[in-house]
Amino acid sequence: MTVKLNFKLKPFDHQVDALDYGWSKPEFGLFMEMGTGKSKVLIDNMAMLYLDGQINFALVIAPKGVYRNWVAKEIPEHMSDDIPHRVIRWVSGPNKKQKEEMRSVQDTFEGLTIFVMNVEAYSTIKGQKAGQWMARMLGSHGMIAVDESTTIKNHKAKRNQVPDEDSRWLQVQEAVDWISHNQKPYGYLFAVRVPPPWALGF
Repeated sequence: MTVKLNFKLKPFDHQVDALDYGWSKPEFGLFMEMGTGKSKVLIDNMAMLYLDGQINFALVIAPKGVYRNWVAKEIPEHMSDDIPHRVIRWVSGPNKKQKEEMRSVQDTFEGLTIFVMNVEAYSTIKGQKAGQWMARMLGSHGMIAVDESTTIKNHKAKRNQVPDEDSRWLQVQEAVDWISHNQKPYGYLFAVRVPPPWALGF
C-alpha cells in the first residue's frame, strides 16, 4: 500500500492482502467468505482512495435488510477517524427531516460523502433518478460499491441495468460478496461484464 492510513481497527493479514491487491484498481471484486470482514476492507479502501485524492463520494448499494447496517454499524465502526465524512441514507418514504438529509448530498462538503441506498430502490422511478443524478454529478470523483452483489445477478433486471448505467459515470467500481468453495461468484461485476483477471486479484 502506498497510502498510509491510520486504521480505526487493525486489519487482519488477509484484509491487508485484499487492500494491497485492489485498493487502487478501477474495478475490483471482494469475493470473500462470510465473516472475513469484507465491509471493513471496502471502508478502508474508500478512506485510502479519499486520502489519495481519487474520490470524495461513494455510493454504496445493498439489499434492504442490510443497507441500514452500513449506516448504524459498519461505517462508524471501521471508518478511520482521520477521514472527514458524512453518511446519508436513502429512505423511500421520507419525512421532512429525512428528505432534507437526502437533499443535502447536493451541498458542498469538505470531506468524503457516503450515500447508502438499498438495491430495491432501483426498481422505482424515484430511486433510478436519484442514482442517475448522483452518478452524473458526483461520479467523476466517486466510486460505486455493491454489497451482496449476487442479489442483482440477473443482467436483464431493471435494478441491475440502472446501477450498470450509473457505474459508467463513476471512477471506481467494487463488488462485495462472499462465496463458498463450490459457488461461482455471480455478482455485480459478472452480471454487468466479464471482469479482467486483475479485478479479481490475479
